[in-house]
Amino acid sequence: ENISHNVIVSRLFKNLKPFSSQEKGYRDTLIWLSFVKHLKESGRRDEVIFITENSSDFYINNKDEISFHGDLQKDLEEENISIKITPYKNLHEFVKTQIDKETHSFDHTKHESTFEDYVEIKSVEFLELLDNKQLGMYLEDSLFESKLSNINKITVDILEGFEDNSIERISQVDENKVYVSYEFNLRRVFIKIEIPYLDYITNKTEIDSKYEVLNNNGRLVMIETLVRPYFDVSFIFSPQTEELESFSVDHLWLRR
Repeated sequence: ENISHNVIVSRLFKNLKPFSSQEKGYRDTLIWLSFVKHLKESGRRDEVIFITENSSDFYINNKDEISFHGDLQKDLEEENISIKITPYKNLHEFVKTQIDKETHSFDHTKHESTFEDYVEIKSVEFLELLDNKQLGMYLEDSLFESKLSNINKITVDILEGFEDNSIERISQVDENKVYVSYEFNLRRVFIKIEIPYLDYITNKTEIDSKYEVLNNNGRLVMIETLVRPYFDVSFIFSPQTEELESFSVDHLWLRR
């Protein structure tokens, strides 16, 4: 979209959303400015849907509705963009409110193995990319947020696999794609967490009481916990090509 690098850097120094003081916002700023530029140049008048999971830097969350942050609303006003833009926090919320056409003719049974392979891979990727705050939240252990903030690596091993998997909803997105809401849990999943030795030795008593220590080489320590993850996920599927995309974790519970 040919957005000037200088414009983005200027927003960084002014701390304009979606930049924030706590995390990088270059990519989100580029997406936002490209979105505004497209709206201005296209001249469209119909409603536009805007979906991002980075709600803290894009939206103001009220009880009754979601609205854009003041910095972003100002961008729209300065470019004289007055069309209706409806914001959503994720694809799941959009589908719940906007798509009500159920797909009864779609035979999902012949694609079940494809779905299982896809969501298992994506779920493992999701778990292995958790940061310390997310890991602490899902494990319900404040240790990772308050004391073990330097996680080097997370590795996930699934010993048994799927159980109680079911398709909760299938909705038509367009003539070639369907939205799939999917639930499942995984039996006997080991989450291995690599932390610095100094963090371990400082919190040794608490860590040893909660986790299994697999390896300690004096520099890094690998600890492990056994969980049973319960996932609610969603994704977009193309029946003709069997392509899958837009994987999203809508809810996760790690039972220990």
